[in-house]
Amino acid sequence: MYTAARGWASDLESLRMTSINLPEVKKVPGKAAAWQATFVSPQRQSARTYTYSVIESVGNLHKGVFAGVEEGWSGRAGRLSRS
Repeated sequence: MYTAARGWASDLESLRMTSINLPEVKKVPGKAAAWQATFVSPQRQSARTYTYSVIESVGNLHKGVFAGVEEGWSGRAGRLSRS
């Protein structure tokens, strides 16, 4: 996800990362079937969420890396706003 996000903004910083367990994938300690990461760009005052999944699944999860829409970001931790 980081490599894809660098193509969006060269000044990116990570805001949050969350693991996602999928019932279709056997649980393995220390691993997750999918991940969601939100990166911010102070220069663009924007944030973008990326997902990575090992399979296609419900909830708009696509196999591989998938970029979400760009959102406004105020520069305060955790504060996103729809543009």
